[in-house]
Amino acid sequence: MAKDFARGFYDSPQWRKTSKAYLSSKNYICEDCGGAACIVHHIRHIEPWNINDPEVTLNWINLKAVCEKCHAQEHAQDYKAFKGQPAKLNGISFDENGDAIESPNVFLVCGSRAAERQRMY
Repeated sequence: MAKDFARGFYDSPQWRKTSKAYLSSKNYICEDCGGAACIVHHIRHIEPWNINDPEVTLNWINLKAVCEKCHAQEHAQDYKAFKGQPAKLNGISFDENGDAIESPNVFLVCGSRAAERQRMY
C-alpha cells in the first residue's frame, strides 16, 4: 500500500502511463521469478524528499516489474532491515527466512443472539 505522502503520485496520469508502459515493455513478466507481473516497483524507494524528482519516480532505470509475491518479499526484506519486524501484505507476513506466514482471517460479528433470534421469526 502506498504511503500517505505518495498517494497523489501513484494516482497521477504520469505514473499510470509510465507503469502501464513499463509492464508492457516487460511483457508482464516478473523480473525476479518469471511469474505474472502486475506491479511496478521502485528500486530506489520514493521518499518525501524525492517524490518530485522524475529521475527517481518515473525513470525506467529505477523500475522493476514484479508479481505480488516478489513485491511483498521485497518490502518485507526492506522492513525487516530497517524496523526489525515482519511486513504484512493482504494478511501475509514473512519470517526471517523470507517464507510466507499466513495470518488467520478474523471475522467480527456484531449484534446479540437475541437480535439474531428475532430475525428468524
